[in-house]
Amino acid sequence: MITYLALGIFLVGALALGCVFVVVSQVARRGPTPYPEVAGRAYRLRLFWFFALGGILAAVFLTALPYVPYANYRLASGPAAMHVNVAGSQYSWRLDGTVGTGGKVDFAVTSLDVNHGFGLYDPSGHLVGQVQAMPGYTNHLVLQLSEPGDYTVRCLEYCGPGHSSMFMALHVSTCKTGCCC
Repeated sequence: MITYLALGIFLVGALALGCVFVVVSQVARRGPTPYPEVAGRAYRLRLFWFFALGGILAAVFLTALPYVPYANYRLASGPAAMHVNVAGSQYSWRLDGTVGTGGKVDFAVTSLDVNHGFGLYDPSGHLVGQVQAMPGYTNHLVLQLSEPGDYTVRCLEYCGPGHSSMFMALHVSTCKTGCCC
């Protein structure tokens, strides 16, 4: 069935290409067309395609815009959120703060030397979230960790020969405030 479909597509394409050759040969027999006439047609055609493709791209952009995941990540943190300052350096992570389940956690991630990728994995080994750690800049990753246990922080961007050993455990308690209960 697939081979017949491919054959049909090939034949339709070959027929269209043949029609283009016939039209071009007919136009070539008429002789040269004056430049102002050709230029006028070309500019009108270029203008048509510019607005047609621009309209299609604008429609796709406006249709996809509501699905952008980063719209209000700062609003999600709220006043009761836990804040954890994260600093990456070759080849370790430093986390200042405690984390509990149930509340939103705002990870403020930066780097002290080179670019790193901050990746947080849940106790079952699935990636929960990730953000770039860059020197001189702080990125925020807001997550809600619903499962207590030991999460793993890994570097997701090659940062040097010790990159593979750049991971640490983050203990998430059952308290909503992140303190010890």
